[in-house]
Amino acid sequence: MIKPSDRLQALQNDILEDIARGEPLALCMERLCHQAEAISPGVICSVVTVDDQGHLQPLASPSLPDHYVAAIAGAPTGPRAGSCGTAIHRATPVEVTDIATDPLWEPYTQLVLPLGLRACWSTPIKARDGRVVGAFAFYFRTPRRPRALERRIVATCVHLCAIAIEHDEVRARNHHLAYFDTLTRLPNRAQFNDAITTMSAASRRYGLMLIDIDHLKIVNDTLGHAAGDSLIAGVGDRLSTALIGCLPCRIGGDEFAVLIPDCESPARMRSLASAALSAIAATPLEHDGHSIQPSVTIGGAIAGEDGEDSVTLRQKCRSRTVPCQGDSPRPLCALPPQAAQRDDAPHPNSQGCRRGARRRADRAVLPADHPARHGRDRRRRGARPHAAGRRAHRDGR
Repeated sequence: MIKPSDRLQALQNDILEDIARGEPLALCMERLCHQAEAISPGVICSVVTVDDQGHLQPLASPSLPDHYVAAIAGAPTGPRAGSCGTAIHRATPVEVTDIATDPLWEPYTQLVLPLGLRACWSTPIKARDGRVVGAFAFYFRTPRRPRALERRIVATCVHLCAIAIEHDEVRARNHHLAYFDTLTRLPNRAQFNDAITTMSAASRRYGLMLIDIDHLKIVNDTLGHAAGDSLIAGVGDRLSTALIGCLPCRIGGDEFAVLIPDCESPARMRSLASAALSAIAATPLEHDGHSIQPSVTIGGAIAGEDGEDSVTLRQKCRSRTVPCQGDSPRPLCALPPQAAQRDDAPHPNSQGCRRGARRRADRAVLPADHPARHGRDRRRRGARPHAAGRRAHRDGR
């Protein structure tokens, strides 16, 4: 016969091996509950986590009914929130020997007593930095306290839960760093590449928009990189708000890409481009006492109509970009082929257009008292700097 201590050691070895192999957290915790229940027949195990809003989130409760697990999902922690919610709130173990009479369970007695559960002992799960990240609970079918073996099981399981949850947090954090942009919190180039490759491989009908922020370098050079970061983050926020149901990504310094699922027609793309432009240019962005008017350039293409693979679609987008400048945004969509082939039409990225754009953007972001702005104002009025002083010198004054 296998001793309980040997079974407890085997439980610990199995769960640590699962964690090391990278098994999903929920599966690790479900296996832990099953093995703990096998060591001490008659107990029912449950593992819950707590979210940033202080609400319970069931992680593993394989022997509890689904409707009970669903009922406690999202329940708030607090001073009278059953055993788990109270243990997390207090950050100390809570032993309820009789659920029917204990005031901590008063809000939940009608839910738990029909299940034949009469006692519950819950222990908070703490991370290494002291945060309470969840709770491990033993339910009993008779009013009683835990026995010595059950306390040993709980101590081992709580330690394993802490390791597993922290390991999962690190994995989630690394995944977020790998697939999300830290400045805009949007998916990054790696996630964009995965998404467009998946869509292309599935032969899905989708649209692609490439969006460049205009004059970001001028903002950086004039107001500093913090202002440029504020501009990038602001454009990202407005894209997320305007393009619900799409996948906006930041794929470069001043470059965004938007994947549009089930985009069947150019009209839908024009509508989304117009919504994006309106949102981006709706109001100036404020940064450190300065107002910055966002402006972007957008190009679009539709899978199937403009190409099958991601490389071709991106090239199509690049050949069709149209800048949006001025005070009022206008819908931006792909240039028709006849317009793109006109020899006499100035290209939006031609040298003359770029010089004009730089001058307009430079003036837009400079503060009113900036000396360079005053210099341009004087030249615009035809007065050369220091001209009056030179005339006075020639006249002998």
